[in-house]
Amino acid sequence: MNQYKSAAFNYLKDEKKIHVKEIDEVAFSVCFEGDNCKDIPVIVIFDEDGSNHVAVRCFGISNAQFAGKEAAALALCNALNNQFRWVKFTLNDDAEISASIDGILDLDTCGEEIYHLIMLIVGITDEAYPEIMRARFS
Repeated sequence: MNQYKSAAFNYLKDEKKIHVKEIDEVAFSVCFEGDNCKDIPVIVIFDEDGSNHVAVRCFGISNAQFAGKEAAALALCNALNNQFRWVKFTLNDDAEISASIDGILDLDTCGEEIYHLIMLIVGITDEAYPEIMRARFS
């Protein structure tokens, strides 16, 4: 198991009292409820080689499908990427908008760092959600 994953998993579970679900040896998930978006699932993925790199992903934000509206969804992603500094929005192969943030961790503080990255992606995703829904239903 990746030592960064183990340290972050335990920090979130024990220190922050967050329900953390283990996916596999290199990933776990958490889910939050925002003010705008009632279901913000976040997946935290660590490198298999045990390095200190991490990917934090929010796939398929509220399952907002943009099939047939890919051009509008890409324009929205560009606008969101210009509006929000730390999180990158993309249109995936399933015509869903996803959010991502990457980081480099320090073993001594990786739990706090992961918590910060998760809260950042959750907050920004929740703030962007109304714009995503407007674009989805326009």
